[in-house]
Amino acid sequence: MEDIAWKLIEPERIKSEKLEQYILQNAPPILYTKNDKDKTSMNYLISFFFVVGFYLIFLSIWTLMEVNLGGFELSLFFIITIIVFAIALPLLLLYIRRNVYNKPIQSYYEWFIAQSDNIETIYSCLVLYPTFSGKTHPDKGFNRAYKIYEETVLSNKIDITQIEIYFKINSKNPNNLESLELIGYFFKYGEGQQFFDENTNRDVWRFFKALKSKEDNFISVANWDHLYEWRDDLVFDFDKLHELAPWIILRWNNLNLIPLTPEAKKKLRFGKRNITPLPKLKPWAGDLFKQEYHNEAEYNDLKVTQNAIKTILGDIILSKDSKLIKKNFNNFKVYFVKNA
Repeated sequence: MEDIAWKLIEPERIKSEKLEQYILQNAPPILYTKNDKDKTSMNYLISFFFVVGFYLIFLSIWTLMEVNLGGFELSLFFIITIIVFAIALPLLLLYIRRNVYNKPIQSYYEWFIAQSDNIETIYSCLVLYPTFSGKTHPDKGFNRAYKIYEETVLSNKIDITQIEIYFKINSKNPNNLESLELIGYFFKYGEGQQFFDENTNRDVWRFFKALKSKEDNFISVANWDHLYEWRDDLVFDFDKLHELAPWIILRWNNLNLIPLTPEAKKKLRFGKRNITPLPKLKPWAGDLFKQEYHNEAEYNDLKVTQNAIKTILGDIILSKDSKLIKKNFNNFKVYFVKNA
């Protein structure tokens, strides 16, 4: 079996041989929540209503007093209104700007094949890279530092994840995709953790056997770090299912499922994202449930961010001192340029 290795099917071949239909047929739907967002946005909304409410109460009392005294200072009314408007409007705009949930916006894909003259079965792996609009760490201080890391090192705030889908073709002809048989899925497993638990485990990859009906093979987002869960994990986790409602199903199509080209890899800085270039499992080597994968580099982004905070600010309670991150913005950028 030493002569077997994963080989990339070039995007040009996929297009010329019209293989996209097989990719669309086998890309699993993803279930995600609209509550995956920065919780601090609610503070701006609460402040907005507090300011407006205080203004209305003050205006009612002041108007009543002015009427009883037989006069109404229109100029003073306009001055107070303008001041309140100047305070309330920025709060509302900040809420609208920050109240955006993280969602999968598209997915890149690569298709690999492995075959040998020594075996009849041909193996194939479709690697999806579901791409989220952003990622929000539960600790607002750490999250602010992490955003600086993303802007400096990755040049954007999108979050790229990975799902591997394994197949076998019982034919000597790799182009005979009519006999393409779905084996299962391999991805970072959220293990039923609370959605906003800071301590996610990125080093747990789990294989799940595909169900006979393709409609039943869907995957849900497990937590803020965009690890995944198998369909049954969410179905039986009633607390998560209801607390994080509403949930939305994303189904793939020709517009949001696109091939990953070398140009796209360079633009997205794949080398900085610690994404392995080849499928991680070897179906020809034995039971997929027993095969394991580990990558110590999975935590590089979080480790670099944590080290930056300790170096620049020392040991602090981030959730209470997040403003210090903003004040040291330039120091963080310099640190990330040198150490990431």
